[in-house]
Amino acid sequence: MRVRLALGLKNVKHELVFMSNDDVATPTKLVGKKIAPILEMPQDNLIMAESLDICSFFENNPRFGPQIIAPFTGRSDLKQWQLRMTDPMRTLIRPRYMLSYLPEFMQQDAKVKACPLFVH
Repeated sequence: MRVRLALGLKNVKHELVFMSNDDVATPTKLVGKKIAPILEMPQDNLIMAESLDICSFFENNPRFGPQIIAPFTGRSDLKQWQLRMTDPMRTLIRPRYMLSYLPEFMQQDAKVKACPLFVH
């Protein structure tokens, strides 16, 4: 979501390709582990993972326009809150992913991998 937001704000045209949630082979082949998002720019011979690194790449490269995203605040209170909320958010959100129209969860195997208790 971070990368999509940053690219939208900067008006960077891009192609979005969804991987199934249970696809381990594709990201491992590209960056060595199962992770998303992955930026692939063959014309620049570039493959990059980690959303904040990808956002930084576009934000700090003049080829993609002026800088428009505010720098990190360094607020540790927000980070602590995020850490405290990790488990409750997963418990509340993951089951709802399975009921939503999300491309990465279209196959049953992807749903079971994300939420083993999911029954549909």
